[in-house]
Amino acid sequence: MLVARYAPQVVAITGTYHRECYEAWYFGRFGRRPTLLAGTNGDRHRFQVREVRDKAA
Repeated sequence: MLVARYAPQVVAITGTYHRECYEAWYFGRFGRRPTLLAGTNGDRHRFQVREVRDKAA
């Protein structure tokens, strides 16, 4: 998905998404907001998804 250069972005395994769109999708699917990590190397507008492993495995 193409996202504006300085729009808040979420970098996930499947691609880059607008932060508000990603949060709305995640909340609809899992019932809570995602845990996002702040960007690195000065990317204040880019966030990364914190991967959560299943504890049952």
